Amino acid sequence: MAKVDQKTLAKLLNLSRTTVSRCFTNHPKINPQTRARVFRLAAELGYDYSAPRNVQASQRTVRNTISVLVGAPAS
Repeated sequence: MAKVDQKTLAKLLNLSRTTVSRCFTNHPKINPQTRARVFRLAAELGYDYSAPRNVQASQRTVRNTISVLVGAPAS
């Protein structure tokens, strides 16, 4: 069986891939009935929407750097 992705779900439901993606991120402008249709089909096809899609994106780390410059008066 081919790998199920958001593009596949969108095609089967006659929706845009963006709409399917927004269903999984709980976007406020997505109709609850549409979200339910997407979730239902995703469950039927075994789509795991909790797993990271892009390995590179999932491996990114956020690093916050704070620098402090301390000056001393010249003697």
